[in-house]
This record gives sequence, C-alpha cells and structure tokens, in this order.
Amino acid sequence: MFTQTTLVNLMVLVTLALQVAILVGMYKRDLRREFRVFFTYTSFTLCLALVELFFLNSSGYKSKEYFVVYWLGFSVHITLMFFVIQEVYGNVLHRYEGLRTLSNMIFRWAFMLLVLLAIAAVLSSPPADRDWVYSPILKMDHGARIVEFGLIVLLFAFARTLALNLRGCAFGIAVGTCFYCSTELAVTALRNHYGNAAVVLDTFATPLFSIIALGIWTTYMYRAEREPFNIGRAVHPQLEEWNRAVLQFLNR
Repeated sequence: MFTQTTLVNLMVLVTLALQVAILVGMYKRDLRREFRVFFTYTSFTLCLALVELFFLNSSGYKSKEYFVVYWLGFSVHITLMFFVIQEVYGNVLHRYEGLRTLSNMIFRWAFMLLVLLAIAAVLSSPPADRDWVYSPILKMDHGARIVEFGLIVLLFAFARTLALNLRGCAFGIAVGTCFYCSTELAVTALRNHYGNAAVVLDTFATPLFSIIALGIWTTYMYRAEREPFNIGRAVHPQLEEWNRAVLQFLNR
C-alpha cells in the first residue's frame, strides 16, 4: 500500500531519472552545444533535487538548512529559466542578425514590464500562508511564473511568423517550458489564495506537472529534428525583409 511519503519519493525518483535521460540525450546528440543554457539548467535542477532531498530527509521541511537551500536554489532556478527562454528566442532567430538584436532589446523591456506586472500581482494577492518564512517564497514564485509564462507565450504568439519548426528542439523546449510555467502559475495562485488548505495540491501537483514537462523535454531531446546552423531552416522571405529593415535602422 502506497503512503504519502512513498508516493512523493517515487515521483522524485522519476524526476531524477528523466533529468538524467535529458542530459544523456543531449550529450549523445551533441545538443549541449546548441542549447548550453538548457543543458546547464537541467544539470543544476538535477543537483538541486539531490541536495534538497538530502536536507529534506536529514533536517526536515521546516528546518533552517532546508529553507536556505530551497531559497538559494529557487533564485538560481528562476534566473536560469529566464535565460532558457532567451536561448530559445536566439535559436529561432539565429539566421537573422537584426531581428536577433532587436529581440534581445524587446526581451529586456518585456521582462522589465512583466516584472512590474508580477510585483503588482504579488502585492495585490491575499496572504499566502501563515508561516512568515514560506509566505514570501510562495509570493515570489507566483510573481516569477507570471514573468516566465508571459515571455514564452509571446514566442508562441509569433510562432507562425517566425516559421518555428514544430519538430525542432527549440519548439520542444518552448512547449515544455510553457506547460511547466502555466501549471506552476495555476498551483501557486491556488496556494496564494487558499493558503494551507492547498498544501496537499501543491505537494502532489507540482512534482506531477514537473514530470510531465520533463517528459516533453525528454521526448524532444531524443526524437526532435536537428537543425544545424550551417544548413538550418529555409530563409523566410518576410523575416528576411524585416531583418534588412532592422539592420538598416540599427546601423544609422
């Protein structure tokens, strides 16, 4: 008979297995050079999961040690996720220097705007938890997911114009990221609204959604089409025209 602890540990083991599978797949297909940030992100989350698991079993959920590890890991995780999304943008626009430069500029401004929106959402949300230690983390997590989800949705909004290959690794990373950010946003919103009443949902839903996202990434790492930079996808006429116009504007 499965207990709550057994089920949680089982989901942790599945998560670790999928993370290892992603790293192995990227190494075998030499994708770690094309998606360096995503490879770093997966490596970090694997190490972080092992460290958190150690302190969780040795010190407990409410311990100071686990809190410090979780908070530091969360900060690095959010930062790496942001750069993963930026790497996807760069990969999609790698043939268009002007659009790539413009996208970096827009990306920074969009990030700043979404940060302001996230802060406003956090300040207007009800108290997330009675525990003052974890309440700020829950609110910060919710605000960060708003930023990430907004950035990845912006990419899908222009997917057709950008001629995004639905079978490419970049698209697979984007799909997994979108699913992960959207589900995390929903879970943290419920946790912020209902407080301790949603702890069980957070405990089981978050690892489950993480497993699904990792499954999407794993599938694409092994089955996605390769798009070498020297061959790549065909040049999109409209994008090429936009690229020339942007280069002329930037070179003034």
